[in-house]
Amino acid sequence: MTVWFAELKRRENLDEIVCETLAQGWSAQHGTPFRVTCGASAGERWVAQHLLGFYHPTDPSSRVRRFMADAFRYSRRPIRVVPQWVMGTFAASPIGLRLLATPAFTVTPALPGSRDVAIWPGNQRVRVFDFGRGTCRVMLKRGFAVRSMTTEITVRGNEASGPFPPIFRFDEAHDWFEEPIVAGQNLARLPAWVPSAAYEAELFRRLGTWLERTARGMPAGEYVEGVRAEIVALAEAVESRFGGRWRSRADGIGRRLFATASGLGDIPIAEGHGDLQRGNVLVTDKGEVLLVDWEHAGLRFRYYDHLVFGLSGRSPVGLGERLVRFQRSGAIGLPGWALPEKGSALWRRAASALYVLEETRWYLAENLTGVYRRPSRSVRQFFDEVDPVASDL
Repeated sequence: MTVWFAELKRRENLDEIVCETLAQGWSAQHGTPFRVTCGASAGERWVAQHLLGFYHPTDPSSRVRRFMADAFRYSRRPIRVVPQWVMGTFAASPIGLRLLATPAFTVTPALPGSRDVAIWPGNQRVRVFDFGRGTCRVMLKRGFAVRSMTTEITVRGNEASGPFPPIFRFDEAHDWFEEPIVAGQNLARLPAWVPSAAYEAELFRRLGTWLERTARGMPAGEYVEGVRAEIVALAEAVESRFGGRWRSRADGIGRRLFATASGLGDIPIAEGHGDLQRGNVLVTDKGEVLLVDWEHAGLRFRYYDHLVFGLSGRSPVGLGERLVRFQRSGAIGLPGWALPEKGSALWRRAASALYVLEETRWYLAENLTGVYRRPSRSVRQFFDEVDPVASDL
């Protein structure tokens, strides 16, 4: 089982939530009631391919098999190139699907054109890729907060152009929206032999243009105090839901970093992406760079997205060490011009402190978006990483 599938199943009743989401979503889409039943029963059988990370019918089309294979078999790490290619190619082959897939649910009546459909479950949404129609329908998971959908639709549905694929349609309740299936690969899955530097430079050029639309200044003390207050409220909510010592840990980080972050003086803020990791940056077959998954978009430090990307903030293991290196030398995985003030040690220290505060808010908020049974491993890892270094920032 992939780490992704395993983590989703650990945190929530994934199969049940997916079944409820699909039943409601497909019934509304096709204008006829669909029953989606977990496990093996009468009806059209669908399976889970845990290695590739998808649900699909028992006999998917060649387009679906190729799509699932390509989503897995490329790697940026040279040592993984051959084994990952072999594993992905085999797992998506007819014999691989028979040997590795496990029963997931049945659909009644059978879904029209189901052989051309693959389903990818995410943290808050379910993506239904329909290669027969050439569209992807993104459905809000049942029981999850609608804010993620509303945020994304507000950003992408109301703009004529931007650094993202268009949204074709969405419903008034924001339960779903449709977007094109874009041929390409995300930065995390570009083949190892494809240079990524030019694509990353284009990413930050496009991101900079986007941020400038809403950029403005704000007194540092006022902004940081607002973030601290949000952190305390979120930590109390997480503690109330799951138990643990979240409030005291979050409050400790906030108190230690307040003065340092306030040292930025007038903070540049802007409406940014909010989850800028390599998996959310798509390089199309035509070489265009697009940002996907805008559900965390919002008003933050102007360079928050840059720091999330450059410090690999969505992979919290080792984050403490990366923060220390950035503070001391300015070492960060970004084009040299993307952080114009990183040559100043004082700026790096204040920016690092503000980044940790905003990341604390992000990780706590993410754990309150759905019907989770326990906090994510990543939020625990994040706190374990930043606690020891917060006093030195």
